[in-house]
Amino acid sequence: SSSSSTSCQRLGWREPGAFISVLPNYQNKGVGQSLIQRSLEIAEELNFDSVIVMGHSEYYPKFGFEKASNWCIQAPFEVPDEFLMAIELKKNALDKTSGIIQYSDAFFEWKIYF
Repeated sequence: SSSSSTSCQRLGWREPGAFISVLPNYQNKGVGQSLIQRSLEIAEELNFDSVIVMGHSEYYPKFGFEKASNWCIQAPFEVPDEFLMAIELKKNALDKTSGIIQYSDAFFEWKIYF
């Protein structure tokens, strides 16, 4: 856990969730970039204030994501600080937000089908 976690207020926070992945044969062809960009556009169209992701620390910052710990947002399980990221879709949307994300049960039950 990050050093800032001790000062974070612990709140439950639930939002819709989704997985984004690209099969290896389609990676490095712009598919992932298109999926992320379109997902952010849809989130804005749906009037979301922000988006939180867990993923590669060198990939998501390309789209404007920053460490979620900057806003005292934490995962409900151990995860390296740099892997949990957030982006504000509205200016200062996360300024008064902090706490532990509550994932839906589906997050823990998913399976990969190939």
